[in-house]
Amino acid sequence: MKKEFLEGEWGEVIEKSRPIWELVKEKDIKNKEANALREYLVRSGFSEEAVTNLLSSFYELFHFTSKFLHKIDPSGKQLNPEIIASKEDAYLIYSLSINIIHLIAKKINKVNLT
Repeated sequence: MKKEFLEGEWGEVIEKSRPIWELVKEKDIKNKEANALREYLVRSGFSEEAVTNLLSSFYELFHFTSKFLHKIDPSGKQLNPEIIASKEDAYLIYSLSINIIHLIAKKINKVNLT
């Protein structure tokens, strides 16, 4: 992502962020036992509600970034309006991605040290 960002490839930045947002699926938000990330976040001190809110934001960011990449909506019945990523779009997604990775790494490390 960093390389694409530095080269001004805004759409590529958004596309390369997808694995981060794909960490959380809708079932992961609802299933409190099956998600390792949820467990780490709770064990690091987040409340269940805070974790649900955070995971829900990942899920929504997955759908937000999809709008830049997919020409057809998830139902397969309707065309999405074309959205061309601009610098501010890429900057938002890039900075969120870096911060989320940092947060997850620190929370996992914190739990593993205790």
